[in-house]
Amino acid sequence: MTISQAVSTGLRRATSSGRMILLLYAINVLFALVVVLAFRSTLLASVGNTMAIEALVRDFDYTVFSDFWHHFGDRIIPLLTHVVWLAMLYMLFGVFLGGGILATLRERDRPCSLGEFFRNCGNYFARFFRIFLFFAVVTTLVAVVWGLVLSALFSSLTEDAVTERAYVVWGLALFALFCVPILILVLIADYARIDTVVNGRLRMRKAFWDSTKFVFRYLPKTFGLQLAILVIVGLIIAAYWFIEAQIGMTSGITILIMFVVQQATVGAKVWTRVVMFASELELYGGVSKPASVPTREPEIPLPLLPEPEPVSKPMTQKKRPIVRRQRKTSKAQPRTRKKRS
Repeated sequence: MTISQAVSTGLRRATSSGRMILLLYAINVLFALVVVLAFRSTLLASVGNTMAIEALVRDFDYTVFSDFWHHFGDRIIPLLTHVVWLAMLYMLFGVFLGGGILATLRERDRPCSLGEFFRNCGNYFARFFRIFLFFAVVTTLVAVVWGLVLSALFSSLTEDAVTERAYVVWGLALFALFCVPILILVLIADYARIDTVVNGRLRMRKAFWDSTKFVFRYLPKTFGLQLAILVIVGLIIAAYWFIEAQIGMTSGITILIMFVVQQATVGAKVWTRVVMFASELELYGGVSKPASVPTREPEIPLPLLPEPEPVSKPMTQKKRPIVRRQRKTSKAQPRTRKKRS
């Protein structure tokens, strides 16, 4: 199983899962709608109808933003706290949906109903939540320690720099180096979930260990597949930025067009997530299967025939010896004629 085969199969299976993608898109829109309406009412109550928001919508201006933050910063900070909590809630909701997505993709030839999808979400939520907690702690520790190491390295590399180019180059290089272990941890978490669904794991420690061995054993394929998915995501974001720069949001029509483009971008991100899960599931099933060894067809044993019963010889009467009777020979006496008287 190669990376291109896994990606092509993932694209095909994600495209054929239109009902699930529409469901995930509707869930994302409903969640975003609740958040937007709540923030809109809070902003109108705290900020009011200031013209600074309209100016920032058209284009970012640091002077306008600085003035806006100076007047309304103390009212915006509580909203940022709510943003953090809502982001955590969204992550938990993504953990909940992960079981339904993987279980649906595992069933290739059988369509999954809405009730079965949410039933699978509930069945795997407890196990996926343990995976989420474990890797959240490990990722935080690795990010802190690795970040401190790379920041010290950045300071030593740019100590004698005289231009901003050195800061930019070394900053980008060290940031890419910082992302490598984080991406590997994300891969291990993904394949731990896949291993749980495919093999029906109940003990997450076994899933952690097996997924870690799998990722490092096939690291070029697993990491290369992750980079291919990131390239697809980058192309979607770049296309959105290009369309936004060409259209802009200066009138009602352009705002409506950009709204449609933004919703298409949300749908593309949902589709990319399904592609990622389908590709990883295909790679996991393709490279973890043992190679088939040609074996000789087993010989079919012939049915055992019952042993023939020994044929009993017919009882034969003993042959009596033939005794030839010898005639007794007696001396012949001369016949005497009787005289007639």
